Amino acid sequence: MRILSMTATFGKLEHATLTLEPGLNVIHAPNEWGKSTWCAFMVNMFYGIDTRARSTGTTLADKERYAPWSGAAMSGRMELEWEGKKITIERRTVGRVPFGDFRAYETDTGLDVPELDGVNCGQKLLGVERSVFTRAGFLKLADLPVTQDEALRRRLNNLVTTGDESGAGDKLGQTLKDLKNKCRFNNKGLLPQAEKDRDQHRSQLQQLQQLQTEAHTIEDRQGKLVELIADLKNHQAALEYDQAADNVRQVEAAQQALADTTALVQTLETQCADLPQPQDLEQNLQALEQLLEQRNTLFMQSMPDMPQAPSFMGDAQQAMAEAKADVEAYNQLQEKLNKPTSFVDILLGILTLGILPFLRSRKKKAWQQELDAIAAKHPGKAQEQWIAQAETYAQEQAIYQQKLSAHQEAVDAMNQKKAQLDQQIADLVGETSPEECRKAWRAAMDTHKQLATAKADLVKTQEHAQVLKGMIRTVDAPAYTDKLTLTAAQTQEALNRALFEQQQLQLRLGQAMGQAESIGQESLLRARLDTLNRRIARLEDTYYALEMAQEALYKASTSLQRRFAPMISKHTQELFAKLTGGRYQRLAMGEDLSLRVGAEDEDTLYAAQWRSDGTVDQLYLALRLAVARELTPHAPLVLDDALVRFDDIRAKQAMEILTEESQNKQVILFTCQSREMQNA
Repeated sequence: MRILSMTATFGKLEHATLTLEPGLNVIHAPNEWGKSTWCAFMVNMFYGIDTRARSTGTTLADKERYAPWSGAAMSGRMELEWEGKKITIERRTVGRVPFGDFRAYETDTGLDVPELDGVNCGQKLLGVERSVFTRAGFLKLADLPVTQDEALRRRLNNLVTTGDESGAGDKLGQTLKDLKNKCRFNNKGLLPQAEKDRDQHRSQLQQLQQLQTEAHTIEDRQGKLVELIADLKNHQAALEYDQAADNVRQVEAAQQALADTTALVQTLETQCADLPQPQDLEQNLQALEQLLEQRNTLFMQSMPDMPQAPSFMGDAQQAMAEAKADVEAYNQLQEKLNKPTSFVDILLGILTLGILPFLRSRKKKAWQQELDAIAAKHPGKAQEQWIAQAETYAQEQAIYQQKLSAHQEAVDAMNQKKAQLDQQIADLVGETSPEECRKAWRAAMDTHKQLATAKADLVKTQEHAQVLKGMIRTVDAPAYTDKLTLTAAQTQEALNRALFEQQQLQLRLGQAMGQAESIGQESLLRARLDTLNRRIARLEDTYYALEMAQEALYKASTSLQRRFAPMISKHTQELFAKLTGGRYQRLAMGEDLSLRVGAEDEDTLYAAQWRSDGTVDQLYLALRLAVARELTPHAPLVLDDALVRFDDIRAKQAMEILTEESQNKQVILFTCQSREMQNA
């Protein structure tokens, strides 16, 4: 989705129109031009004005802050390109509700777009809630640190735990919890109620069994007890027979696992036979990584700066000779000017009637002019500094020549080091590229590791199979078909109870007959108890299955989190490293989106408050861009003076990143500085 144009009567904007292009848009304007107003207009056009918001002592609600200065009704129009077609959305004030009326229609045909309305417009077009967009895809200087809110937390959590923002994982977890609580929650639920009914029926059946034994003749009851005892013993034999058969199946499974593991070891040994030894692979890989790191480090270093040329670039020796000649001429002229008038000159002046003094005065004037001309060649310098100045010129030129020679030596040394590193890498990998060679070595190391793991598994499998063999024993099958479902403990208990009951029959016979009639039929009680037992078994299976499902969901979420959680952190680290010219290569992100970073020359990671304001802005800009990539991949990226505290170098690097981002989405940068225009 991209914005084509906007027309707004909003705050200071009065029927103002802003046209945008695909890709990167840099809008350079001075402060108070309306950049932040355009940004607020975009957000409110997508999501509407929150009419429930109230102004406080420190902040104004948008409905008041952006009320048109002219007194006109708040209104706006945006032309968009969405899902391959051009559409227009309009909002205008209805009564006292700003932006209360909404319409979306196809720009060319005027047909309404029914899937968009005033409530879901932002969610449909941008794919996220308002709070997520204003923290992910809408960046301004004051809000660069990513603050938490429930919508952003939920989307990030779903993203890093299930790889999906929809929240299906949360819904499934809640459904499992509700079903589990329906089965059993403390002493309530279907299971506790069924267990209570089962216990009650068991008690009644036990009483009935006793009363029936007491109500019938001892011979009849003894016959039934004999059958019951026979069934219980037959059931015990069936349980032992099933256990023995299960042991045999476990041994067979262990033998198959042993055969599979042995085959795997043989296969891996064949693969490893032609591979270099692990220590050689590790040594070569480390050497290659070190050489590549040295080469990358060297390529990131800039060439030494050229030394600054001296202020005087003429012939220093000629300047020295001219300075000495000027000093000598200057001193001679001063001697002539300062020579006192002698008695003879006075007498000649009288005899020549003043003509000779007049001529001498003209000569002195000429000498003074010569003095001034010589002094003008050395402006601002006293006569005794002329020679020193020429000497300074000579010294500066000598120093400059030394620095120029040292600069050339440094450049030659850096180029030689680059050539040496390239040759060392070529010697190590041969004709294969470093990346392919590194991939092949790592694959070989993985094969060696798989072999070591398979061998360890083989030892464990052999031990397990040997232990299971000792459990096999021969057990006779039951005498007849077993129909009981009791456990071994329950069977033994019932058998003991029957034997004891035989001894008590004579004592309870008279009393039991009347009580047996009041309880009811044995068949109905047994049928109900059977039904309850099966129901309890099904509920218990369901309860345990739900527990296993919850555990599986948790394990799946944990596994996915290990895969996806580093995603945003990785993008942030890459962007921050590029923003800072490679100075910061290490970064860690906490669950609350807090960041800690470390430079190449630092041993540990430090929190953002330890960095400069500009570096913190760059750090959080990287995080915002990473979050925007994941949460708002198709929505425009809007920045309002987000690069103000960047220096020129990092501002240029930021513009390069924004240019890359604009290849996949529309980027709109409002700025008060001209450098962003120059770097766009």
